[in-house]
Order: sequence, then structure tokens, then C-alpha cells
Amino acid sequence: MSTSYVMENLRRRVIDESEPLAGLLGTCLLLGTETGSDALRAWASAELHGYDAQDEVPKYRRLQMSLTVDGWIGAMPRHRYSVAVWHLRKTARGSRR
Repeated sequence: MSTSYVMENLRRRVIDESEPLAGLLGTCLLLGTETGSDALRAWASAELHGYDAQDEVPKYRRLQMSLTVDGWIGAMPRHRYSVAVWHLRKTARGSRR
């Protein structure tokens, strides 16, 4: 298969919103192989199969959210109390933010 064919096929399929993401990523793997792009193959493989613990996860894959809890502080009930990440034990924080 020629690189131009793979590119045109991918371009056409990306526009089609009914196209499954797994198929598009598989085509990206093929394109990375055809062009000799280790970076494209590594990215498509990680998106398709998941990132390893030692990989740097792209910002668009990181969750941005706040932690809120219901509970008691002394004798006072608290509802939807925001908890900062530094209030958590180190084991609960994880190594990435």
C-alpha cells in the first residue's frame, strides 16, 4: 500500500463521524510503519492499547476535576467540602497530576 493511499484513506475516514476510533488508530499504526515514524506508531499504539506507567500521558488524557466530600469536621457537618490534593496521603495522590 502506498503512503498516499493510506493518507487519503485516513483523511476520508476521519471526516466520517461513524468511523470507529480503533480503526482510525490502526490506520495510524500502518501509516507510522509506512513512513518510518516511530513517534506516530508509539502514539497510536498507546492510544489504542493504553499508556504504560512509565509513559508520559498527554494533557488531553488527564482528568481535571476537584474532589468534594460529605462528612464531619469536629461537630460540624460539611456537605460538598472541597479537598485539596495535598490533604490526601501520598499513596492516594499518585505520582502525576
